[in-house]
Amino acid sequence: MKTCCRILLLMCFTLWGHAQMTIRGVVTDKQSTLPVAYATVGIKDKPIGTVCDEKGVFELNIPAGTSNDSLKFSAIGYKSSGFAISHLSPAKPITIELKPEAVQLTTVNVKPGKSMQKILGVQKFNKTNCSAYGGEETNWKGQESAIMAHHSKGQTVYMEDFNFYIIKNTLNDSLTFRLNFYKARENGMPGDNLMNRSIVFKTAVKEGPVKVNLKDYFIHTDEDFFISLECLEDKINMKSFCFSGEVSEPSYVRVTKFMKWSRIRGGGLAFNVTVSYVK
Repeated sequence: MKTCCRILLLMCFTLWGHAQMTIRGVVTDKQSTLPVAYATVGIKDKPIGTVCDEKGVFELNIPAGTSNDSLKFSAIGYKSSGFAISHLSPAKPITIELKPEAVQLTTVNVKPGKSMQKILGVQKFNKTNCSAYGGEETNWKGQESAIMAHHSKGQTVYMEDFNFYIIKNTLNDSLTFRLNFYKARENGMPGDNLMNRSIVFKTAVKEGPVKVNLKDYFIHTDEDFFISLECLEDKINMKSFCFSGEVSEPSYVRVTKFMKWSRIRGGGLAFNVTVSYVK
C-alpha cells in the first residue's frame, strides 16, 4: 500500500512538472503597496511573457519544460525581481512586490533656451505600406519594434515629441502603447533604457498621424539611440490594425522584454522624433 502511494505521488509531481499551468497575480510597489501599472513578466531568453494591466494584474500561461526556469518581473524605476517557477502554484493568485530604485542625485542637464530643431528617424510616412509587429499574429502584447535614430555624435539632443502614422484601425476602444528610448550598444543593437519613468499613452486614431509630447520627460542623449514602440494590447492583428512602415529602414524586434533583440532586414515600422539642440 505504501509503495502504491509513493508511486501515485511520484506520478502527480511528474505530471505537474510537465503540464502547462497558468500563473495569475498582481505586481505592487513594496513601499506604497500601490499597483505597478504595465510591469513586465516573463522568462529570460524565452518567448514567454506578458505585461500587467494598469492595475498591475497579470495572467501568464507557462508551458511544459520550464520548471527549472525563473519568472522575472521588471518595471522602469524599480529593481527587477525573480522567482523559481518550481516554487509557484496556479492554485491562487500571487502578489509580487517590486522595490523602487534609489534616486541618484546627479548633475542636472538644463535644456537650452535657444535651440534648433530637426527630425530623427523616418522623415516621411508611407501611407500605403502597412506594417505591424512580428510575433504571434493574434497577440502582440509585450512585443517591441524599434528603429535606430542617427545623429551627430557628441551633440546633445532633447526629445520634443514622438510621431508615427496609423494606416488602419477598425477597433472600437483606445489602444495602449509604451514608448521606449534605448542607448545603442557597440554591436549596433539596443541597450540600456534612456528613461527613468515609463511613457504609456493611448490613442483612438482610426487613420492618420499620432503625436506624443515628450517635453516633460527631459529625455536627452549625445549618441545614436533607438526609438521603440511596445504594444500593451492583446488579441489585435493586421486585419484590424497596422502602422506606416519603411522598407529601407532595418527593424529591431523582440517578443518580450526578457528576450534578446533581433535585427530584421527588409523594413520595419516608421517612427520619428522631433529633437532640439544647440547649433
